[in-house]
Amino acid sequence: MRSSSTSGAQLSETDKRNRFMNTRVLVADRDLRIADLVRRVLFNFGFRHVDMVDSGLKALEALDQNSYELLITEWNMTPTDGISLVKAIREAKKAKRLRRDTPIIMLTGKAEREDV
Repeated sequence: MRSSSTSGAQLSETDKRNRFMNTRVLVADRDLRIADLVRRVLFNFGFRHVDMVDSGLKALEALDQNSYELLITEWNMTPTDGISLVKAIREAKKAKRLRRDTPIIMLTGKAEREDV
């Protein structure tokens, strides 16, 4: 017999897409074509609030001006790269909306083991 609790219940495809509808995501990539590709993939999963920036510095500004539940960032950006961006977020003391515990996904085209 199947449990009626929500933890074991199967979600419909509509419910799966709708659960991310109000989640705000920031995508930071120096190549806005890649950022747009990530945005479209997120859109297919049901995310409707996705902002894009092309530098780590712009990402910090956006994170301080808006509340985001997720950051997806490129490693290799200038002048502030992805690693520096993550450090700045985690070490932030006082900011308007910047949350030190924001979940972060790091993207990179680097393939060499010593790079990652």
